[in-house]
Amino acid sequence: MEKYKKDTELQIPMEQRKKLNEKILYLVENHEAELYGITPEDIFNVYTGNGGLHGLDRKDFQNFHAYTEAKKEIEQGQFFTPQEVCKFLVACVKPEPEDIIYDLTYGKGDFFNYLPTENNIYGTEIDMKAVKIAQYLYPKANLQYGDIRQYSPVLSGDIVFGNPPFHLEWGTKEAPVSSQMYYCKKSISGTEKRRPFGFAGSGKLPFR
Repeated sequence: MEKYKKDTELQIPMEQRKKLNEKILYLVENHEAELYGITPEDIFNVYTGNGGLHGLDRKDFQNFHAYTEAKKEIEQGQFFTPQEVCKFLVACVKPEPEDIIYDLTYGKGDFFNYLPTENNIYGTEIDMKAVKIAQYLYPKANLQYGDIRQYSPVLSGDIVFGNPPFHLEWGTKEAPVSSQMYYCKKSISGTEKRRPFGFAGSGKLPFR
């Protein structure tokens, strides 16, 4: 099941991504997409998010560590999951129509495109631009704006899909925890049944 079809021939040059993202966001915010003949499927295929658009130059930083830390601050660890990966993980997990499904950092909602019941989708996302796109593409889903660290699941979930923000330090100096590990722990704590979650980058991990 796919709500939107991926355009396999579409290739967007890096230098055009930011401008296209801004145009799409403008159309969505002002409810003008339909006026200009832009369909939700067009937006699904063209909007690419902040990943890689930091605009920083390595030469402007004293060392590589300072450069990567600045990138993290701008991008918030965001890279949208490739559609092929989303489709594959959903096919592996095989969610049922009645399953309550979470994505705790959903981006523009790429996993949602392959899920059986839009009404049963829940999640949070810290990038307001991505939130607006996801809510436009999946209006029946229960999508919130906010930080995963402050998010409280509305219902006990059956399955969690996700591509966590990577390599951010979210703990304290005394008890550091990576953002990807935090995501895994939060995913486990939000479920009661022994069901899997689709984790982009590490495959399929079991719930307790």
